[in-house]
Parts: sequence; C-alpha cells; structure tokens
Amino acid sequence: MEIASDKKKGSTYTFRVCLECVILDAALNAAEIVLDSADFEKLSFLYLMTGNTEKLTKMMKIAQMRNDVHGHFQTALLLGDVDERMKILKSVGQTSLAFLTASTHGREEEAEELKAELEAKKQSVPPVSENAALLMPPPPISKMTDNWAHLQSSRSLLELKLASTTTQAAPGKSKPAAAAFAAADDLDGDDAGEGWGDDDDYLDEDGEGREGEEGEEGGGWDDDDVALPDLPDDVAVVGEGFVAPARGQPPSAHWPNNSKLVADHVAAGSFDTAARMLHDQLAIVNLSSFKPLFLSLHARSRVSLEGLPSAGSLFAYPLRNWEEAAGRAGLPAIGVKVADLAKKLQAAYQHTTAGKFTEAIDLLRGILLSVPLLVVASKNELAEAEQLIEICREYLGGLLLENRRKELPKSSADELRRNAELCAYFTHFDLQPVHRHAWDSVEDYSIWARPKPEIATQVRKILAAAEKDPTDAHSGWAYDEHNPFTVCGRDLVPLYRGKPQSRCPFCGTCYSPQYEGSVCDVCQVAQIGGHASGLRISVLQGNNLHF
Repeated sequence: MEIASDKKKGSTYTFRVCLECVILDAALNAAEIVLDSADFEKLSFLYLMTGNTEKLTKMMKIAQMRNDVHGHFQTALLLGDVDERMKILKSVGQTSLAFLTASTHGREEEAEELKAELEAKKQSVPPVSENAALLMPPPPISKMTDNWAHLQSSRSLLELKLASTTTQAAPGKSKPAAAAFAAADDLDGDDAGEGWGDDDDYLDEDGEGREGEEGEEGGGWDDDDVALPDLPDDVAVVGEGFVAPARGQPPSAHWPNNSKLVADHVAAGSFDTAARMLHDQLAIVNLSSFKPLFLSLHARSRVSLEGLPSAGSLFAYPLRNWEEAAGRAGLPAIGVKVADLAKKLQAAYQHTTAGKFTEAIDLLRGILLSVPLLVVASKNELAEAEQLIEICREYLGGLLLENRRKELPKSSADELRRNAELCAYFTHFDLQPVHRHAWDSVEDYSIWARPKPEIATQVRKILAAAEKDPTDAHSGWAYDEHNPFTVCGRDLVPLYRGKPQSRCPFCGTCYSPQYEGSVCDVCQVAQIGGHASGLRISVLQGNNLHF
C-alpha cells in the first residue's frame, strides 16, 4: 500500500497497483482522481481553443491546489507563463531544465541563481543552444467568453410520460435519476438480512434453479400477445439521442430560379444550367476556356466572415438588388463590369502597338469570353457589350491573319503573291487607325504608320519604281477591291457578298459552308453555323440578340 500511494508516480499508477492487489477502496479513490484529472484537462483545452486566458489561468491555480504537477505545468505551458514553469521545474528537482528555461527566455537573474545552485550541488551546467526557440503560444485574436449556442430539441410523447411518472414517484428535492432507481434502493435495507451471502437458497437439491413464489411468471407477461413482423437483418436500428435540425439553404440556391442570365447561374455554382444556357444562346460547345472564368465569378459571389472561435467561417452573399428584394428574391452582385473589360481592351491595344500579338490575342479572347458573363442594367451598357464583341472579333481575325502571314515562306512567286493577298485582306478588318495599314491598290501600297528610317527609304524606292511602270506583272490575284467581301476565318480567303457562307453565332466570324458544324477558330468555343437564340445579358432585353 505504501508503494501504491507514491505521489511521484501519479494516481494512474496507484489505481493499477491497488487493482492488482485487490485493494478496492484505494483503487476507487484513485480512479476518481484520474477521472477528475481527465475532466480538468478537457476543460483546460476548451479554454485554450476559445481563447479564454482568464479561465485558463484559474485552471492553472486549481491544478496547483490539487497538487496536479502535470496539469499545472501543462497549463503554464499553454499560457506561456515562463516564471511558473521555472517554479514548477525547480520544485520537482529539475534544476537543469529550469536553468535552460530561464536562459532561453532571457531570465538572466534567475538563470544565474539556478547556475549557482547547480554548481553548489556539483551538477553539470547544461549548455544553452544558440538556435533554441521560445515556447510562447500565440495570443488569441478573437476570444469567446459566452457559452456555446444551444439548439432546442423536442421530446417524444414517451419521454414526456416517463418524465412525469418519475416526478410523481419521487416527490421532494430528489433528482429524477434517483427516483428512477427507487425500487432498487428499497431492496438495500436491513430487511435483506444475510440473504446476499446465502446463494443456496436459490438452488434446489439437484443444484438447479428453484422457482419460488416470487420467481414464477404469470400469464400477464406472455409475449405471444404482441405480433411483431419479421424484418430483414440489414435494417438499421436508429438510436436515441439528439437530432440536429435540418440545415437551411443559402441565398445562392434561389438565384437560378430568379434569373435567366448566365452570370447568375455561374455565381450560384449551377455550372450545368449555365453551360446549357450558353449552348442555347450562343451555341457554345467547348467549355474548357470558360472554366477559369466560371470559378472566378463563383468565388466573387460570396464573402467570408470570421465566426466564433473553433467554428467554421460564415458566408455572406452580396446582392445587386438589395434595395428591392432580399432572401429568396435576391440576385447576386456580379464583379465583372463593362468598364473593367474596356480597361483590358486598352491593354490589348498597347500589346498590339508593341507588336506582342500573342499576348494581345490571349487578352482579347479573355475579353470576348467574359462578355456572356456580364449583367448590364442599361441600353448603353448593352450596346457597349455588343461593340466589345465586334472589336474583339475584328482584332482577333486581323492578328491571327498577320501571324499566319509571317509564317509563310517567301521563296517562290506564288508564295509572294499569297503574302501580298493576306496583306490586302488585312486592310478589311476594322481596326484602330494606328493599327491599320492602308493600301490604295494592289499595285500601289504604302504604309501610313511611322516606319523606321531604313524601311521608309525602301518604301520610297518601291513607290518610285511602281510609278515608272504602273503595270501589274503578276496575274491570278484572289482579290477584288471593288467587290465587298469578308475573310474566311480558317482558309483566309475572300467570301464575296451573295455567296453561301456560315457564321459563328458567338463572335460573328464568317466561314465557308464546308466548315459548318466545327468549332470557330477565332473564339474557339462556339459551333460554326449552330442554332442559337442570341446573347442575353440583361433583363431589359425583350428580344434576343443575334449577330
């Protein structure tokens, strides 16, 4: 018993030894201490997670009063109380650890005293590492001082009946749990006598169980009166307990029902319905390019708010019609505006001027794909969105043609003629004057932009030679400057007015009829010649738009 009651080894050790030695009273006391310690540790951890440092400090004092050295030191470590940790380590004889704690945390006076104590005891002084890190917990940003929120739960009729029966059977100040066990307590009186030790009273001469008067079962407990149906073995048994209420729907769940605009469906995260709407309105068949735009727009539809400590974040959903409607009738605030796309268009102009055609093409395609994800509230913005599509189509067609022309070889006469044809086709794209090279005719072309001096000198020589001999030395030009035409987006050949041609329902690029059904080379998302109702980005559109 003296070995089991050693305080240095803790209550757990005492409980195990007493249990092995069948010292039940001492084992019961040790078990209660262990359970209490576990409860105190859980409570301290709760205060740590909720940032309640005041109550955590009280828990440290309680651990000190209970002589719980482990809990005392652990709570001091969670609080970052260096002085208390040094005091605990010194009290349990860990002078070396107390010296290292003082030296690491800048307690020079305490460190000198502990060093002197170690030297007086002729113990080695441990070296202090230069890379030692401070064990200081971060301070809580948001503290929770109130109790957790409680949810209301309703009792069943059976539970209410049992509660009322228990209250009537055990009047007074006794607890309901004690009243429920009243019948069992009545058996534990002095009237029991020595019956608990006389096991033979319950056995007959043959050692079988004796059926006494109280042990006989009457017919009132006959189980055959209750007809229970046979159920399969895989039927799950629902346990009793608290059932949490069903989670409500966020406001974004109602957005697809309130709007027929693609942007609202994307903001709500209903990508499937948004894809179907894009297909019906613009014959969009390739959605891979829309994926980053969808994810960005969906992420912008909500904001994250910090909730209670140890709890998840709360989401708020900004509405664009918050003055008129809210809740189920609300509509999301869309972060993409026409003005934002106009700024990106200026950046694409700068890339074009600098000759960075690849960067300009990527930026223009991004602007073009962003237009169906707009939500405009006025006719002026609607017209600007239509104009954005036209500008992107013209610039993409011209820059793609120019890139194709640069890749062509220039060794034969046919290759030079094809190169000149593409230069002539380039003048038919509606670009800004600073980006458009004008040709008066195939025989006489000049650059109206400001070329380099050496290029300007070469051009002057070419113009002078052309003026001396104004005849065309080449024949077979696929170009008629007097007959209006559009350029095929794939073959880069003229499609003259009145000839059969197919269009992209999204960007409006023209193609030869043979390419109907394939994906457009300019926007890279829509089906050439596909059936589409037209772009819809505003609730003001009474009729669908067609390009």
